[in-house]
Amino acid sequence: MRRVLERLARALTTLPDRAGWRWSAAVAGSFAAAAAAIGIPTGFLRLAPADLPAGTILWASAVLFLHPSFVEEALFRALPIPHPEEGASSRATALGTALGLVLFVAAHPLNGLLLRPAAFAVFTGPVFLALAGLLGLACSAV
Repeated sequence: MRRVLERLARALTTLPDRAGWRWSAAVAGSFAAAAAAIGIPTGFLRLAPADLPAGTILWASAVLFLHPSFVEEALFRALPIPHPEEGASSRATALGTALGLVLFVAAHPLNGLLLRPAAFAVFTGPVFLALAGLLGLACSAV
């Protein structure tokens, strides 16, 4: 339990250096390009204005960005993937990454089933799962 808490504390308090920020931007850009290349032609992602007040969109964006990102990053990246300061082998890092990725993708249909039954079909669709897998891989790489 102590190691888990230490790993989580490191993940929450370690900031990237300049090279890390550049790597993060490159990975985010690559993910965005891949997501657009998959999501737009399939109709999963649409470039259309929402019929909501700007304040609602901003609030929803902040909540949806912050809540899932912190919880998911803690559960699916910070806990299973060893922090670089731990000196873990590349095999342990690869296994932790694979475990986190599988759990991340599998959690989304479960989340849809339990929390958003009306959207369950979206959470189990192949395009959604592919994009979730790519996002999980991108977050793991960062």
